[in-house]
Amino acid sequence: METGQEMELLKIFEKDSCWLLQNYEKVREEFEEKFVAVKNGKVIADGKNIQELTEKLKKREIDPRITVIDFIPRKDFLLFL
Repeated sequence: METGQEMELLKIFEKDSCWLLQNYEKVREEFEEKFVAVKNGKVIADGKNIQELTEKLKKREIDPRITVIDFIPRKDFLLFL
């Protein structure tokens, strides 16, 4: 892959990551406790586990390696570090 293509993929990935962050509460309403894949500013697939999600993406010929994927926890989920 050429550097120009890599930069374009990074820009798209960043844009989709920002979209998910800005729309997190709306996404959580529909996809709580699921993995989601985001592309072009929308959720394009979901699954109860990462394997289910990646299978759905591969069936649609979408490369999970260049797709924003995140787990959407319950609203009352707390993480202690």
